[in-house]
Amino acid sequence: MFRLVVMGSAFLPGWGIRAGRGRPKAAGMEYEEIIEAIGREAADLPPDVAERAAQAVLQTLAERLPRGEARHILAELPAELKPWVYTEADAEGFGIDEFLERVARREGTDIETALRHARAVFAALGRALDADAVAHLAASLPQTFEPLAAEAQQRFLDIMPADEFWRRVGQRLGLDQTAARRVTEAVLETLAERIAAGVVEDLVARLDPLLHPPLRHCLVGPGRAADAAGGVAAPGGRAGKRGRGRGRAGGRGIQACPGGIRDAGRGG
Repeated sequence: MFRLVVMGSAFLPGWGIRAGRGRPKAAGMEYEEIIEAIGREAADLPPDVAERAAQAVLQTLAERLPRGEARHILAELPAELKPWVYTEADAEGFGIDEFLERVARREGTDIETALRHARAVFAALGRALDADAVAHLAASLPQTFEPLAAEAQQRFLDIMPADEFWRRVGQRLGLDQTAARRVTEAVLETLAERIAAGVVEDLVARLDPLLHPPLRHCLVGPGRAADAAGGVAAPGGRAGKRGRGRGRAGGRGIQACPGGIRDAGRGG
């Protein structure tokens, strides 16, 4: 089942530049232009909904970014958006799953909508900021933020969307999407009980964020929640690289779910 659901489906080409992307950057965009761009990227959101999405995403981003990176962005945004990005607090070390949960809470919506809105806001930021600011933004976020960083950088991302993942599982097993989602969740949750925590993190980095929850349920023990989030960026390097424990040196033998299918020290 693991080979069928994960190896056969998830690692095929997925997200790329959507229709209408690849437009020239427009650094110095006005507030109304940015809100309009967010609405367009998120399938024609009304301006008031696009504005709420912008506020929720930018306020959450401000909680995640180091102060210096937030100031890079502040310098290029219109005055109406600056209060949502301004921060004097240190960066909080959460990953994309917590990011989306915070966005969803702020908007009063679900995770799927929060992800769509976050992608739209990052795409608009990619147009509104100059290339250096976008590069700094991407470099200051953990690897799990790739689905959003790729939007800002207007580059192809080799991750299959969750809807396509569920469709392929259903097609292979003769299930409707609801049943395919349940099967996927059960397989991924069981898989997380079987493999090392570092390997779970590697898998999470290759999957659509909507597929993360059944894998994340094991990463809640002492010290694991922070590791799962991805660390604060080290100077000059991409965040989340250090201390990940990739299931080889440093990650082998540290089982994601203690008391799972096998003892961590016994191997297969």
